[in-house]
Amino acid sequence: MDTWRSPRTNASYPVSMTVRTGALTWQLDPLMDDQELDSRQSTGAVYREGAARVSRDGADLGRAYLELTGYANALRTGR
Repeated sequence: MDTWRSPRTNASYPVSMTVRTGALTWQLDPLMDDQELDSRQSTGAVYREGAARVSRDGADLGRAYLELTGYANALRTGR
């Protein structure tokens, strides 16, 4: 539904989304857009993880932890 582009890595992440579970539809929205982690100096991965707001039909229902991988450059290991 909405994306955020990192000013550091230029990766574009879907930060707002709709999730359907059976007959229910949930809305996930970030508590803040910039939750990107750049661990290229250690594990080599760049990803986005952090807090999200969970709502349904406009009612704020709780919080979630959302991790998004695979949106930055591919992880390179070995040769």
